[in-house]
Amino acid sequence: MTGNDRSSPETSDAYISVPILTGQPASYLARTLKQYKSRERVNDHEMSMMSERASYLSDQDIEDI
Repeated sequence: MTGNDRSSPETSDAYISVPILTGQPASYLARTLKQYKSRERVNDHEMSMMSERASYLSDQDIEDI
C-alpha cells in the first residue's frame, strides 16, 4: 500500500470526512444538527463524531446557529 492509499493503516485516520456546512440553508443546518443530536443520523465513525458534538447543543443553540 502506498502512503496515498486511503485504506492504508498509516493514513486511514488522517482522512476524516465532515459534512459541508458552508452555504447550507439555516433550516437544513438545524434539521441536520437535531438529527445528529438524536442519533437519527449516524452511519459511520465521522457521523458518530458529529453526534457526540451535537449532543452538547441545546435546541436554542441549534436555532441560534
